[in-house]
Amino acid sequence: MALNGRIIAGRYELVSLIGQGGMGQVWLARDSHLDRKVAVKLLHPDRAARAADGDGDEVRRRFVRECRVTAQVDHPGLVTVHDAGGDGVDLYLVMQYLEGADLADHLAEHDPYPWPWAVAVAAQLCSVLAAVHAVPVVHRDLKPRNVLVRPDGTLTVLDLGVAAVLDTDTTG
Repeated sequence: MALNGRIIAGRYELVSLIGQGGMGQVWLARDSHLDRKVAVKLLHPDRAARAADGDGDEVRRRFVRECRVTAQVDHPGLVTVHDAGGDGVDLYLVMQYLEGADLADHLAEHDPYPWPWAVAVAAQLCSVLAAVHAVPVVHRDLKPRNVLVRPDGTLTVLDLGVAAVLDTDTTG
């Protein structure tokens, strides 16, 4: 199903598909209210339909949790959330749009990966994870496809989709 040109929430015009995963698709979009590029994550239509029919309460709950958790963490190495909600059967998350390549492609392009770069990557990811754990949240799905390498070499973690909120009264 082609979604190019579709308007989400009366303001986000979908321009082109930039990625997809188990939970949904990510689109480059234009925010007509603020006249800027944004990234819009849409829950997969079949998952959103199940959520709208009442069969997908768990799917909806996980998606809403991702939106809230990502919005709670303030760190330059984590994508910024601008908006989230529902538009008909669509559940969406609007984030800052960033230029760059995912870490998996960056690693493949620079094989063997220089050790100073590997140290810089590890240090940046540890900093992001420390901020996420302070919420307290555990990421549980950190992988190279969820990390963007920006042109200046800084990293941004893009997805907290299966984050687990820690109960401070329970040890797991």
